Amino acid sequence: MSSARSLHNNGYEVRILEGRDRLGGRMWSFDGGVGFGTMDLGAAWIHGIKKNPLTNLAKRGKAKRVRTNYESALNVMFDSSSSQYLPPRLVGKIYKEYSAIVSKGIERMQGSTIIDMDLQTAIRQILSNAGNRVKYLKSEKWLRLVTQDLYDLQYAAPTSDLSLWWFDDDKATSGADVLFPNGMWQLGEVVLPKEVTIHLCTTVTKIQSNGDSTTVFTDNGNFVADAVVVTVPLGCLQANTIAFEPALSNTFKNALGKRKMGIYNKVLLRFPKQWWPKRHFFTAISKNGSIPPFQEFLNAQYVSKKPILVAFSSGDTAKSLEDLSDSEIVLIAMKQLREMFPKISIPEPMSHLITRWNSDPFSRGSYSFNKLGVNPDTDFRDILTTHGGRVQFAGEHTNRDYFGTVLGAYYSGISAAKRILGD
Repeated sequence: MSSARSLHNNGYEVRILEGRDRLGGRMWSFDGGVGFGTMDLGAAWIHGIKKNPLTNLAKRGKAKRVRTNYESALNVMFDSSSSQYLPPRLVGKIYKEYSAIVSKGIERMQGSTIIDMDLQTAIRQILSNAGNRVKYLKSEKWLRLVTQDLYDLQYAAPTSDLSLWWFDDDKATSGADVLFPNGMWQLGEVVLPKEVTIHLCTTVTKIQSNGDSTTVFTDNGNFVADAVVVTVPLGCLQANTIAFEPALSNTFKNALGKRKMGIYNKVLLRFPKQWWPKRHFFTAISKNGSIPPFQEFLNAQYVSKKPILVAFSSGDTAKSLEDLSDSEIVLIAMKQLREMFPKISIPEPMSHLITRWNSDPFSRGSYSFNKLGVNPDTDFRDILTTHGGRVQFAGEHTNRDYFGTVLGAYYSGISAAKRILGD
């Protein structure tokens, strides 16, 4: 969207070719009808509203926003092994120990190790070397509590996939986090000029370039252009869903292969009434440090004004759930909730919405992360500069500073337009 706007403002006639029957890609503000209203099934938050261009877009579009308090998740944590809530004081001690030993250990290893390793191995080494300083984190359960909160849910991947050196090699804007009661796609409506021609249900199969022009082949006809901005997600590029002539270079493909798509899914449950705690979030942990089907729940009541819970699942757990039917997934979610709240007679949900981003042929994952083997100093450069001229690439996976975010996608579109314009 941002690339289309920049090119349009500089006199280009712009066409958007979209394989889906809607715009937005992984930003999907879905109208679920009377039971749900508009709900974001993909990207939903602005993380850090200060000095953030997305905040300016929201203001221009007069989009209503609601602040969220993630810290409330630390106050409502359920231990399924004892069927009780964790005392906030205990949670605070666990996180304090993690910060003092593991977080500082990670910082030291990032600056001193000669060979990169996965984050899980690094954490194990740090705890092993800490000896008697470790009290709470000897328990796999408490260690899982912290790592699923700090890493699994944030990067949509297990720590065994994350690069010690580079997993957090990104930037962040400051300030509060906000959700959109009427959907985040309002930002897209602000960005996209009305004069831009849109072709929905048009799947690109091949992009062919020569010295004078570029032809885009689709299942809905062919299009000839002076330049093309390719914004398909990393997962689609890695799956070779689009053929390129000339072929993409080995340097480009190698850089793409060093990054990976995480998986982050949502199960939205609409109940007859709210029966859960009046916190923004609550977190679940399982016996012996195993990963629960749903690691976190969002109380969407305060955003949508409807009794809706959103269950989040990430990484390998989310991937395995995608193979199940809707009824099986809802059954698992309800079983977990009833274990978490044994003293409450929980009614059956009236309706549900379920995402399967990894199975989606137009996304093949949720958002990118830096896996073991990546080298951002060269990989992002190779993605952006190996193929210049008429074919440019954009998307959150091409932005080094804000990969995995809507802000990264926004900036990448502007950058791609500047390369085409020669700025």
